[in-house]
Amino acid sequence: MATQNIAKAWFFQDILLEEYCYAVGSAESLPKHSHEEYQVYIDSGLAREFYFRGIHYSVPIGSLAILHPGEMHAVRDLEDRQTPTILRLMYLPCILVKKVASEIVGHVTSLPFWSDVIFDDSQLIQLALKCHFALRSQASRLEQDTALLSFLSSLILHDTKNFSSLKPIKREHQAIQRVRDFLQDNYAQNVTITDLSQIANLSPYHLNRAFCAEVGIPPHQYQTQIRITHASRLLTQGIAIAEVASATGFTDQSHLTRHFKRLMQVTPGRYRQETAKTYKN
Repeated sequence: MATQNIAKAWFFQDILLEEYCYAVGSAESLPKHSHEEYQVYIDSGLAREFYFRGIHYSVPIGSLAILHPGEMHAVRDLEDRQTPTILRLMYLPCILVKKVASEIVGHVTSLPFWSDVIFDDSQLIQLALKCHFALRSQASRLEQDTALLSFLSSLILHDTKNFSSLKPIKREHQAIQRVRDFLQDNYAQNVTITDLSQIANLSPYHLNRAFCAEVGIPPHQYQTQIRITHASRLLTQGIAIAEVASATGFTDQSHLTRHFKRLMQVTPGRYRQETAKTYKN
């Protein structure tokens, strides 16, 4: 069991990600301070209280909170820590949040503002956690982009004053087919959602929505499926797993193994071994 607090930090482009592992101990507090970015506070495992806008806000265990840029606030634990707890934070640049908000409404808009800043929406919290993990992992760039876009758009749509409804998704068959063809032909490339949006001539937000509507899965999952298909073909030829991972766009052997087992229900090693027996027989 940890005896002292541990802090970790990562950067994804201009987004700062933090993870604090708090040891068992007495309740703590932070004095008034502010941030230049939107601060997203994710599921700390410990009840806390924010003080800002002249009001004390309770942040229950398992919830998500967002604090606006330049907003002075203080934080304190509501009780001593009886077990180790984890707090995850994301700092979202204003220019990024405004860009996604503008893509949602289809024109340049002001920065989103949430009057209710404490959320207990389980889907939103899961998207936030998925985003935090993806941005600091060995996930493909397309998976990272999609996780970020999915969380940001869901968060922005909670600003019911300015973003209360979505326009119907237009059929974009030709645009989506161009993206599918590109991913098929360039499956090993570490492409971004921006790359694909330029091919489709759609904003990243609208590309992601249209792709999901047309194909049934987001672009990064489609890319992974293509990579696994090519990986399985190479494995049947007896090629080393690490070499297959490199050839199909995965970061390393463990990255390939995780996705391969999830989709094929068997490890690459077992698949390679069994298919080799089949061909030998």
